[in-house]
Amino acid sequence: DLQGMHQAARDGLARWLERDEQQPARMDGQFADTVGAMGGVEWDWQHTGGPGVIQWQMVEHYLLTGDRDWFARAAPKLQANADWMIRQRRAYLKDVPGRERLWMRGLLPPHNIWDSTNWRLWYESNANYWLGLRHYAKAVADLDAETGRRYVAEAKAYAEDILAAVEKSFVLSPVVRVCDGTYRSFLPPTPYMRGPASRCIPTSFGSPEHTPGLYPDVIRGGVHLINMSGLLPPTDSRAQSLMDVLEDRLLLEHHRLPMRTPGYNPDKHWFSHAGWYYQCGIERTANVHLQWDDVPNFLRSFYNQYAVDIVVGPYTFNEHTTRGPPDKSFEEAAFLERLHNLLVMEEGNRLWLLRAAPRAWLAGGERITVKNLPTHFGPVEYEIVSDAEHSQIKATVKLPSRKM
Repeated sequence: DLQGMHQAARDGLARWLERDEQQPARMDGQFADTVGAMGGVEWDWQHTGGPGVIQWQMVEHYLLTGDRDWFARAAPKLQANADWMIRQRRAYLKDVPGRERLWMRGLLPPHNIWDSTNWRLWYESNANYWLGLRHYAKAVADLDAETGRRYVAEAKAYAEDILAAVEKSFVLSPVVRVCDGTYRSFLPPTPYMRGPASRCIPTSFGSPEHTPGLYPDVIRGGVHLINMSGLLPPTDSRAQSLMDVLEDRLLLEHHRLPMRTPGYNPDKHWFSHAGWYYQCGIERTANVHLQWDDVPNFLRSFYNQYAVDIVVGPYTFNEHTTRGPPDKSFEEAAFLERLHNLLVMEEGNRLWLLRAAPRAWLAGGERITVKNLPTHFGPVEYEIVSDAEHSQIKATVKLPSRKM
């Protein structure tokens, strides 16, 4: 979709929209049912964070294409998926006395989200389910305002429950010392865990070295409350604290860095070699820096992740930073997402052009040309020509016309 290949996107999304409803989805968790769930397609029954992400992506397809007819046809399945998500968070332990006082009140039941057998109440998947629900609520209002209002109210109630659990996690987790000697708040990846998962899940769940405790801390952790969901806004000082711990400790001290950088020294190489851990496509570090308009750190994360993931020659991406498979479409898509946002990025009702252009791209005589790039406002085109010797930059912009 971000490349304008909308038919290819529709073909990919069709596997969820056209799934045989007579064959219930298989979902790895304590879900009350699977009726209407956009999950369990073919082999992928383990990654139960999927229904929220697929819901979000379906709505993104509508926003990037403006295809109201497609969205109207998809809406019944999207509504069934939304109802399934709402039903799961209400059903778990609903008959247990005092349920309203539980730490996990209103969250999804225990479930698995990666290649493991580790059932927990992951904040990442709750954030993504909420994002899918809110995204759908705003979009479906284009078809029916009353339906939109109903699901906006559901999303609001879900956010309140997530943030109540997150508040308790922050309070009960020890602060972590960062590089400047001060201490920062930390958000564990799930309720009922006090402090980093790497302190209490030391071994791998899955293949050896694949998903140890550091994996949920760095890749599937609290950063998902910042990006994509935005449940923790940049104005929340704890969001910045979480990023400080992530960058200053977890992404500077892990054992994979010396594997890629002989003689690695965190004091010397913190900028030039760090900022990644194991599965860069899922890691949201670069995205958060761009979301916060921290362009130097976005570029540092973006390029360092690119350098450790790329397979030079075919220019595909490894699934992991230390091993294959060597042509992982998800990692390639994540790279293209970040490149797209560098060039064109939506932020509410604002559209940023070239928000994160490296300075080298704007050296004297350099030219940046973008054509037919999809956005929520319609396709955008521009050409930027640098005349740095005369302290000038000339921009020719064709504004999107679908929605302004």
